[in-house]
Amino acid sequence: MATTKHTIPGGYNFAPDLTTGQAVAFFAWLGDNQINPTVIDPAKDVVVTSTKTTKGVTWALTAATVHGDAGTWPLLQLPTIAVVDWLKQFAPKPVDVAEIKPVLDKLRDARRRESEAKAEAEELRAEAMAYLTTRGSLVGTIDGAAFVHVKQVPQPGKFNRKGFEAEYPEIAERFTGNDYDQNRLEFL
Repeated sequence: MATTKHTIPGGYNFAPDLTTGQAVAFFAWLGDNQINPTVIDPAKDVVVTSTKTTKGVTWALTAATVHGDAGTWPLLQLPTIAVVDWLKQFAPKPVDVAEIKPVLDKLRDARRRESEAKAEAEELRAEAMAYLTTRGSLVGTIDGAAFVHVKQVPQPGKFNRKGFEAEYPEIAERFTGNDYDQNRLEFL
């Protein structure tokens, strides 16, 4: 699954001086999808996403409304070529990172080593725990001095968020923050 976000800067998309054929086609596409552009806050960014899956491409529009609400609308009618071409200007632009390739290589290597170290630490922990457990002990000594011990750390039970939201939707909504995007750096 691959998702492309086309972030249309606030004010640009819904400015009255836009008269290009592609922009007109964009607004016609919104109309075809039962979206009234006048309900969208022109001062806020508008994001059109296209998600490619094995079943095809789906489109959606996310924007703030003039009433201050956030909205996401599925775009069930597919865009024309003119609309797709117009949206390309708002897609993320690739940048040459050859200049920082050594940094990226180090990052990739550090992540690999971190993953390997985590797996190794878990394996060694399990081996040490098994050694102590099979001997019925919680303390390991070296030359008579305590060296390692098994410490039980209380853990809170797992919170059943889905169940809570189903039974108490108003309370869950009151204590749930807004959705947000987190930026991660992923290697391709």
